[in-house]
Amino acid sequence: MLLISRLTSRKGNSNADFFNASRNSKWYVVAFGMIGSSVSGISLVSVPGMVINSGFTYLQMCFGFIVGYIVVATVLLPLYYKKNLTSIYGYLNERFGSGTQKTGAWFFIVSKIITSASKLYVAVLVLQQFLFSQWNIPVWLTIIICVSVIYLYTFSGGIKTIVFTDALQSLILFLVIILMLFNIISLLDFSLLDTVKALNNSELSNTFVFSDFVSSKNFFKQFFSGIFIVIVMTGLSQDMMQTTLSCKNLKEAQKNMFFYGTGFVPLNFLLLALGALIVIFAQKNGILLPEKADNIVPMFASTIFSPVVCALFIIGIIAATFNSADGALTGIATTFFVDILTPTQPSNLPPAPSKMEENYLPPPPSKMEGECGASQTRTLLAGLGSPSPLGRDGVGFLASQIRTSLAARHTHTSKSQENPNLPSLTEVDILTPPQPTPKGRENPNLQISTKFEMPHTPPPFWRGLGGGLGSDIALRKLVYFLVCLVFVVVILLFDNIKNNSILDTIYTIVGYAYGPLLGLFAFGLFTKWQVKEKLIPILAIFSPILTFFISFFAATLFNYNFGYELLLINGLSMFLMMLFIKK
Repeated sequence: MLLISRLTSRKGNSNADFFNASRNSKWYVVAFGMIGSSVSGISLVSVPGMVINSGFTYLQMCFGFIVGYIVVATVLLPLYYKKNLTSIYGYLNERFGSGTQKTGAWFFIVSKIITSASKLYVAVLVLQQFLFSQWNIPVWLTIIICVSVIYLYTFSGGIKTIVFTDALQSLILFLVIILMLFNIISLLDFSLLDTVKALNNSELSNTFVFSDFVSSKNFFKQFFSGIFIVIVMTGLSQDMMQTTLSCKNLKEAQKNMFFYGTGFVPLNFLLLALGALIVIFAQKNGILLPEKADNIVPMFASTIFSPVVCALFIIGIIAATFNSADGALTGIATTFFVDILTPTQPSNLPPAPSKMEENYLPPPPSKMEGECGASQTRTLLAGLGSPSPLGRDGVGFLASQIRTSLAARHTHTSKSQENPNLPSLTEVDILTPPQPTPKGRENPNLQISTKFEMPHTPPPFWRGLGGGLGSDIALRKLVYFLVCLVFVVVILLFDNIKNNSILDTIYTIVGYAYGPLLGLFAFGLFTKWQVKEKLIPILAIFSPILTFFISFFAATLFNYNFGYELLLINGLSMFLMMLFIKK
């Protein structure tokens, strides 16, 4: 991974490379890597254990995932590409204002730090149990080592590096699952046909539940919950969308989403099949399985599977967890940098100049501009593709300023035609000393400024560190380092708590955080109303609290336990409350 980081970042480590790989990623590499990103180390351990209590009913939700990915590809991705967003929460800025953008960003940052840190904690425990404890290395040092490894291979290249490291980690994950399947099949002394028959005849492979609507395993609950889980956890999550937005264009990003969405179903089927075969083997050989379903696969890996598969299982856990954590760290850093530090500025970076921009030629000059000015303008614009101390981002911004100046010149030229004593304003007047005034048009009282001035905007506070684009890169690296440090602290807190009920409660509460995001984006996309923005943060905090009480009273008064549909209730609550504060 460090080698990949070196290779991908040696040609440049600009903010555009870090945030969106300069929109130059191959869609099929992104898609393959994102499959592994969705299957964290927790999924590798937990999904096979689901078969004991739920059979294959989890596939009902996976089928809903496919529809969700279609919605993301056809509704959200066109919006993000149209607005050229680096952080997707920049849409909330354009739609409602910077306060709403900050609210959405903070909800993502807090929830993603806690959920991703908890997933990385799984890898820490695996490494500690199977490796570092043998060397008497304490847990806190194992935590620092894990986060440091992720930092070292991502701090320079960011998404540009993660696209390739995620693909490698996904490949390792697939190989581990296949090898564990072959191992358990060989232990059962089954052929491939015997395996299919055993799964088909087992009650563990029951997939669809249509009769019991109250049950959390009901098809409609699972299917529709799967749709909205993908919309929120993928389409409204910066870390997942940031990788997708690194594709060259909308068409390739949609290809990535369609491939990734359909690939998620067979991967989870393999994990469920692994769990069913493990249970069949345990029943056949009288092996007592752990009470906690999540411990089944680790127990088999350490005591039943071959040493090679056990070693690869550890590598697979680490690969799956790192695959999820590296994107989360980059997404959090991007969100904090773009949405929190610069919320009043466009939430996108100036794209690297395309070949069309590098060869851009302005329209033919008017007669009043003269051949001399036109030739100098062509030389200036054609030279934008050459190396510049501004860097590629600065060149793209400069090109946009020149095009703005050309539009201003057109208006000024129209006025000059009405008054022959007023010289026309050309791009040459902006960037080069003034040319001699044609005879008969002298005006001694008229002064033309030759200094090129950018539009005045208040500089961010860090400009005093040195100014220029370089200080932005330095700040981005500092933000990324601090995010990694926060990750270390949160994982240490998890390790010190060591109380599953408390951890589950924290995880559940944080899971409510995506509901307000769903309501905010839905209101922005499907209505044209503006709202009293100062009240948005209050509603965003109140919505999860209201959802929690709805769930509590439903369980207490009606003995009805909500499942993933709480996400829908949370988002709907936010949407309805926004109706009361519309202008």
